[in-house]
Amino acid sequence: MSLSSITCFFSTGSQDGLHQNLMNGTKGSSETSCTDSFGNDQKFGLPILAGLFIILGFGIGISLLLAVLELFYVAYKDSIKHNKRFCRSLYNRIVLKLLEIRDEWFGKAPVSDKSANSNKKSHVKIRFT
Repeated sequence: MSLSSITCFFSTGSQDGLHQNLMNGTKGSSETSCTDSFGNDQKFGLPILAGLFIILGFGIGISLLLAVLELFYVAYKDSIKHNKRFCRSLYNRIVLKLLEIRDEWFGKAPVSDKSANSNKKSHVKIRFT
C-alpha cells in the first residue's frame, strides 16, 4: 500500500462521510474509486535524504548544547549553595556523571579486599557539606 493510496482513501472517505459513519458504528460505501492525484510514489532522492540528515544533525547538536548548558547551570547553583568555586563544582558534577554512566553501562565495580583495606585516599573527593 502506497502513501498516495492512503491519502486517497482518507480524502474520498471524508467526502463520502465514511469517517462519520465509522464513528457512529455504521458502514459506509467502501467501494469508492480514487481519481485524485496526491503526491507521488517515487523514492526519496539524495537532496531529500541530505536534508533529513541535516535536520537530524541540528537536532542532535541542539540537544547536546542544552545538556552542556544544564550541566553549567547546575554546577553554578552547586557553587552558590555549597560556597565552592564554580570550576570545582563543575568538576564534581562531571565526575559524578561519568561514575553514574560507568555504573549504569558496566555495572558497579567490584570492591576487592586489597582496595577495601588500603589507607590510600581516593583521587575523587566529592563532599558537599
